[in-house]
Amino acid sequence: MGDSSEDKVTMVQGFDNIVQAVEDALNRTEQRWDACLDAATPRISAKMIGKAHQEARKRKVAIRYIIDITKDNVEYCKQIMANSGAEIRHSPGIQGSFGVSDDVYISSIRPIESNGHHVYGIQSTLKPIVEHHRSIFDTMWKTAIPGRLRIRELQEGISIPLLEVIENTRESLDLAYSKIMSAKSEVLIVFSTPNALRRNLPGKGLELLKTAVSHNVKVMLLIPNDVQLENEIKQLRLAIPQIEIRSIDESLKTRITIIVIDRTESFIFETKDDNAVTLDDALGESTHYNSGATSLSFASIFDSLWRQAGLYEKLKEMESMKDEFINIAAHELRTPVLPIVLCAENLEDSLPENENVKVILRNAKRMTKLAGDILDVSKIESKTFRLQKQKSNIVQLIEEAIQDARLKIPEGQQVDIIFESLLPPALEEMVIDKNRIRQVLENLLANAINFTDNGSIRVSVEKDAENQGFIRTSVTDSGKGIDPLIVDKLFGKFVSSSQKAKGTGLGLFLCKAIVEQHAGKIWGKNNIDVKGATFAFTLPYEAS
Repeated sequence: MGDSSEDKVTMVQGFDNIVQAVEDALNRTEQRWDACLDAATPRISAKMIGKAHQEARKRKVAIRYIIDITKDNVEYCKQIMANSGAEIRHSPGIQGSFGVSDDVYISSIRPIESNGHHVYGIQSTLKPIVEHHRSIFDTMWKTAIPGRLRIRELQEGISIPLLEVIENTRESLDLAYSKIMSAKSEVLIVFSTPNALRRNLPGKGLELLKTAVSHNVKVMLLIPNDVQLENEIKQLRLAIPQIEIRSIDESLKTRITIIVIDRTESFIFETKDDNAVTLDDALGESTHYNSGATSLSFASIFDSLWRQAGLYEKLKEMESMKDEFINIAAHELRTPVLPIVLCAENLEDSLPENENVKVILRNAKRMTKLAGDILDVSKIESKTFRLQKQKSNIVQLIEEAIQDARLKIPEGQQVDIIFESLLPPALEEMVIDKNRIRQVLENLLANAINFTDNGSIRVSVEKDAENQGFIRTSVTDSGKGIDPLIVDKLFGKFVSSSQKAKGTGLGLFLCKAIVEQHAGKIWGKNNIDVKGATFAFTLPYEAS
């Protein structure tokens, strides 16, 4: 576009003048020509500006038309496509026409009763007007139907799949209800949230499903898992015994409710306000599809979720059985081991040099720890793991853990444990579960000792420079480092390095759970430039 002083809006009067203005704009444009035409205009466009279309095509101008394609103008539309290489889409009921080139907007309004001399148009080179109408065109383009489908519908009698966006909630609900009432074989529904089910039942929704079932229609519901829904689901099953219901994991909860009828039609309802009591207040826009292909896709998604929900229910049952078994096994394991430990300790006092007694005591303690770890894992997975917090001195706790760790260094292994506290005295007192944090320290120190044949282990505690309000405790060894094969799953269950692996591989998993229950973080990494690895964890002190 030229200098801004040339930007203007002008009235164009007369059929010939408007055609000439369109032809000039099409001849000058270098990049694009977007036009929206009413049902009468394609005949004029095909006949009067066919040459301009051909020239624009040679210049590789991107041409798009949105046209009200009818049986009377379909041949002209095909002619426009042939001459210009344009991409055409169909939108019914267009009134008036307009076009937008690189820098010109042209529109025409032709009253139904007028002749060619009473056609009026507007032409503008003002950039805001050009960009505004280009935006209008782009919006219309997104919802328009591909022209080839419309042409095929008119010439071959093949219906076009319908995508209908309905803004009026009551209108969309009434349409969905009528489709459910006329269902022949099945109705599939995925509720977006537990509240979505509560809003539909009881009331018209319940009566609707009763009627569908009475017509031998299979009704299947997928509902987000929620313990507070158990009573509603029980009542629903009592009211309609034939209905099939499964729960999907809460992580799959969405903001949309999906309804599929006979796998040929479907509805998508957006949730605007999930806390609203009525459907009218809760729902936003809805989309109705009469496309078999689209509805089959939604039905396939439903089928996948249905199968997954079935597996989820079986998995929950197996998890419950597993937890029960682990609890019984761990308790039964610990019960006979405790007296063995006590007896072995008494024997060790009287026979301090006896290797057999040492072996019995060492392995009995390992069995006790294993039983305790298994019980802790079971509590973590069943979400019954609880902390017993109290005010404790973190520095004293670390020093005690280090003293115990020094006693457990195997004979002949030269390992020096060094401790440094950089904490201000005011931050040493923290509200934590003393025994659980001690457990974390013992696990980290045991691992460091296990993988350090000869060398040093440095333990430090300080304010975390990266996270305000947290202290950081680090355990740095000079051993073999973390096996690259387990770096990504370091804090998983039953994970251990093949190098000198000891124990069950539950230690770091428990450390992570304990630290995260304290609202902290834990991580491990190999040292840079020197041998060994560093494990560190943070704990909040502000809450203390």
